[in-house]
Amino acid sequence: MHKLPVFATVGRAYSFLVNECGTIVRLSWLALLLVTLVQYFAARATYEEMVAALEARNLAAASGPRMWEAVSGIFGVVGTAVVAVALHRVILFGDRKDNQYYYLGFGRVELLFVLLPVAIGAIFLALSFLSAESDEESPFVLAAFAVIVFAFFYVMVRLSLIFPIVVVEGRYDFGQAWALTRGNFWRLFATWLVAVIPLLLIFMLLASLFGGLAGVGGMFEASQSDDPVGATLRAAVETAEAAFSFPMIVLGFAFSLVSGAVGVAVLSYSYKFLCGFAPDAILSPPAT
Repeated sequence: MHKLPVFATVGRAYSFLVNECGTIVRLSWLALLLVTLVQYFAARATYEEMVAALEARNLAAASGPRMWEAVSGIFGVVGTAVVAVALHRVILFGDRKDNQYYYLGFGRVELLFVLLPVAIGAIFLALSFLSAESDEESPFVLAAFAVIVFAFFYVMVRLSLIFPIVVVEGRYDFGQAWALTRGNFWRLFATWLVAVIPLLLIFMLLASLFGGLAGVGGMFEASQSDDPVGATLRAAVETAEAAFSFPMIVLGFAFSLVSGAVGVAVLSYSYKFLCGFAPDAILSPPAT
C-alpha cells in the first residue's frame, strides 16, 4: 500500500499548471467560455427575477428555486467534464492534441463524468430537504446530521480517484478507488487543502480589489436585522450585481481555467502515486 506524498503531489499539480499552460488554455478555453456565458445570462435572469419579486414584496418568489439555476448547473457540469477529461488525458496518456486550438469532445467517458456530480447533487438535495423538513433542533438530531455529513464527505474523498480511473479504464471501478485510498484519507484531504487554499486566497484578494465582494458583509449582518429574510435577499441581490462587472467575469473565467487544471492534476498525480507509477509515466488509454 502506497502513501500519498502531499507536497510532492501538490508540487506536480502546480508544475503542470506552469509547464503545460499553453495546452491547458488550448483544451479548456472554449468549453469554459461557453460555461461562463451561460452562467452569466442565467445569473442575470435570476437576478432580475429576484429584484422584481423584492420590489413586489414577494419574499417567497424571491427566495424560491428557478429554472435558470438548474440550466446553469447542468451546463457547468457538462462543460467541466469536457475539460477535465481532456486534461486528465494530457497527464495520464500524454495526449496533448497538438495543433488543436479548441476542444469540445464529448463521449462515453465525459458522460460518466457528468453522471457522478449529478448523483452527488441529488444526494445533497435530499440531505438539504431532510434538514429543512426536520423541525427538531435537539442535540441528538444535530449530532446525527453532522455524522451523516462527515460520513458523506469521507466517502467522497475516498472515492475521488474514480475520475482518473474512469479515464484510464473507461468505466466505473469504485472498488479500486476505495482500495487505492485506504490509509490515505487525511493525506488526500491535506493535499486538497494545500493545493486549493492559495488559489482561493488569490481569488478573494483580486475579487475584493475589483469590488466583487460587495454585499457579502450584508449577508452576515442580515441575521441582526428586523427583517432577516428580506435583508438576506437584498444582500444576495447586491452580491449578484457586483459579480456582473466585467472584471469579475474575466476573473471568474481565469479562475476556472487555473482551478480546473490544478484540480485535475491533483487527482491524476494522486492516482499515479498511489498506483506506484512514476509521475511522468505515460499510461495506455483504454481500448476503444
